[in-house]
Amino acid sequence: MNGNTFNGDSRYFFSENLPFFSGLPQAWDASLNTGIGQSAIHTLWINSYLSFTISLTQLGIPWFLIQIFFWMVPAVVISFISAFTLYRFFFPQQKLGALLAGIIYTVNSYFLLILLGGQAGVGLVYSLIPYVLYRFFKLFRFPSFKNSVLAGLALSLQLLFDPRFVYLTILTIGAYWFCNMLWKNLNLKILLLWYFFPAFITCLLHAFWIIPLLLFRNASSASIQNLDSVTGFTFFSFADFSHTFSLLHPNWPENIFGKTYFMNPLFLILPLIAYSSLVFMQTHHSLLNKQVTGINSKLLNIEKGNIIFFALIGIAGAFMAKGANEPLGNINIWIFSIIPGMQMFRDPTKWYTLVAVSYAMLIPYSLYKFSETFLNFKKFQNYKKIFNIRRVVLSMGIIWVLLHGMTYYSHPVRKVFTKVPLEYVQLKEFIYDNDSFYRTLWIPQWQRFGYFSNLHPAIGRGEVIPIADPRYMAKQLKNEAIINKLNDLGVKYVILPYDSEGELFLKDHKYDDRLYLKTKNELDANPYLFKKINFGKILVYELKNAKDRFWTVSSSTLVWNEISATEYEIKLENDNIEDILVFSDSFDTNWIARFDIREQRSEIFKRSLNSFKVPEGVGSLKIYYEPQRWIDLGLVISFFTLFSLGMIMLLLPRKEDKYA
Repeated sequence: MNGNTFNGDSRYFFSENLPFFSGLPQAWDASLNTGIGQSAIHTLWINSYLSFTISLTQLGIPWFLIQIFFWMVPAVVISFISAFTLYRFFFPQQKLGALLAGIIYTVNSYFLLILLGGQAGVGLVYSLIPYVLYRFFKLFRFPSFKNSVLAGLALSLQLLFDPRFVYLTILTIGAYWFCNMLWKNLNLKILLLWYFFPAFITCLLHAFWIIPLLLFRNASSASIQNLDSVTGFTFFSFADFSHTFSLLHPNWPENIFGKTYFMNPLFLILPLIAYSSLVFMQTHHSLLNKQVTGINSKLLNIEKGNIIFFALIGIAGAFMAKGANEPLGNINIWIFSIIPGMQMFRDPTKWYTLVAVSYAMLIPYSLYKFSETFLNFKKFQNYKKIFNIRRVVLSMGIIWVLLHGMTYYSHPVRKVFTKVPLEYVQLKEFIYDNDSFYRTLWIPQWQRFGYFSNLHPAIGRGEVIPIADPRYMAKQLKNEAIINKLNDLGVKYVILPYDSEGELFLKDHKYDDRLYLKTKNELDANPYLFKKINFGKILVYELKNAKDRFWTVSSSTLVWNEISATEYEIKLENDNIEDILVFSDSFDTNWIARFDIREQRSEIFKRSLNSFKVPEGVGSLKIYYEPQRWIDLGLVISFFTLFSLGMIMLLLPRKEDKYA
């Protein structure tokens, strides 16, 4: 039975392939992000939460509901609460301002496109940024063991979803620390201890992927390509400064990749209100100093410094989010090329988060100070009802939501939810019913509803033919060398998908059925392909000589058994000759074969596969992926650390920090 799913980048799983991706973190990605296998060390952080939530389906909870209640809803709720909490920390008397801060941080074009585009992991890490900032800022103001542990736990939770946003958060925390050191609001000696302790906690809690990442950097780096490409950075620089400065995503509202819209002048009101806080702050402080005696000037200076700080990170975020575009695009390119860690931001729109944090703090503050300053003048005392703070703030909240709602619904927006086409359910049943190993190759690429598993991986992400042009790929399949490579990989079926979402056969960002038909004609005329079956517009072609996941050069008979994605047992029928065992996943030297007490690392075979020399007399062996041992050790460290911190926090006295 076909079900519902989120549109965009959200992952869809059939109930049949969910068990392959549940459980504890695995060091080898056998089929989730590639059809030929690759090291999973560099994505263990997010895969851990994915595996945990998938495991919940074993309790009978549908994956669609898990996506809603463990990915989408938490992102929205946490975004609001964390921005609300951060604002209350700086301005504890402005409850309505905190309410508006939560609305601004949750209802803005950047976050809405992330969430509606199916990037739930990015949405979760975005939602935590204000809360992590709050925990560290509170630690700076009230240094203690308890606050240090809580800051470390918050940072660890954020790191579980995306290290790039953690990098942004740490930069912001460092900038706040530096500014307050200049303003002499913080004690350096105390902070050196409490600032690095949360980092130590975070490293222990994430030991399960940090340890193997450090020990096996070559394996992880092989899976990350072109992150430092200036060409890629320039290509992904879709936003100009007017968009970033106005907190308007360049793809708003349709969220079509690469399609940038003209600037909507309505959004210019946002930076106008936000940065007017600098004017109202100065005016308000002047009035207080004149009218109130004995005012705590230090507290006023701290508030003034905080407003200046948020204004600075808003400008910095807008400048960085525009990427290589003018003004001063060369500076951004230089920063991207030179400063360590900046290569993670090949898509510079991630810097929109700093603009969102900044405006969530500045806009409510501006509205409050506008109302208070306005009513401090005697001739405007009669307008108290009109400029009541409650009315001003609530009105701005309503206007903010309507502004985004009107622009969103005034365009032909892509659907948030979609139904899985019946054709893909039928294809899933066709693939799943065969319990022998084989791979499928998708032309031009794997379709979001295509079935795959560790037993039936799907190739369709540029693994074999890197140019994802459908006609070009179809022509390449007439090349005998390509066909031999597919046979070695165990590709049994070539699939021409039904482009139900209009994403694959495109011309000028629009679906082109002629391109689909031309590709079909190329495949029909291919002498190596035999048309097997069709499910509506899904065409399945068969290759006759597909090999198994494990095979030998001498064609000896063997039987293999998968213990996990990182461990296999193999039994050879003919053990009286020396042979070469080929493992058809992508080559990685960290695959090790064990013969009794002897061990042998994988050697490259035909430029891309794993192979092991099997001595004469060896009838059985075990193959395992070495980094998994260190992940298992890291998990012990992580769980022990979490348990210990939980016990310590329970034993600590529940003493609340008071504002000075």
